[in-house]
Amino acid sequence: MGSITIYFSLPFFPVQKKTFFYNGHIAIAVNKTVYQLFDSKMLKSDFIVSKMPLKDWLFGKSKKWCHNTNESNQYSHVYLYGHGETHRTKIYYIEINNLQEETLTNIKNQIECIEEQYRKDHISFNFLKFNCSSFVAQVLLKTKIMNYDFFNLIPSILFKNIIKTSIKQNHSFSIGKIDQINTRKFDIHKICIGIFSFNSEKYMDKLINNVYSIT
Repeated sequence: MGSITIYFSLPFFPVQKKTFFYNGHIAIAVNKTVYQLFDSKMLKSDFIVSKMPLKDWLFGKSKKWCHNTNESNQYSHVYLYGHGETHRTKIYYIEINNLQEETLTNIKNQIECIEEQYRKDHISFNFLKFNCSSFVAQVLLKTKIMNYDFFNLIPSILFKNIIKTSIKQNHSFSIGKIDQINTRKFDIHKICIGIFSFNSEKYMDKLINNVYSIT
């Protein structure tokens, strides 16, 4: 038996240069390995799916935004602005437990299939059609953990739908928040696409607390 964890990150910006990306980000971890989809053209990388040890994804730092590690290219790292996720933003997560090894293997096979399709030029990143959120949604759909929803291409909506599905299907899960942002270098956008509030962090905090109250 094993687990998967879905991480939803609020949209952020460097304090010295405000950006206007309000979509947030979502990634999936199988046990202690995190998989996430990025725009390979923007990063100038030879991969579309980043594969990182959880500790590196959360807390790592690098002079390079993206790079492979070791001769076998076992991992493909992405550090936006040279920092791991916790340094740049605030993260919400849901860990779904007690999954069969067959399910976990199927998830990893689906991810490898997506990377292989990219190498063959069959797919590419597209903000409106194939982004970080539709990547996670596709993997969960094909392993029958999630149902189809057109709006799953928006990270915040997919995250909320995963919570709803986990409650409805009576999954064993835990939920929470990681708040260790380096406020000297980064800040959080108040607005996030798919969250109908002018303070996305307060909205998500309330959502997490409401889930705690009914589980």
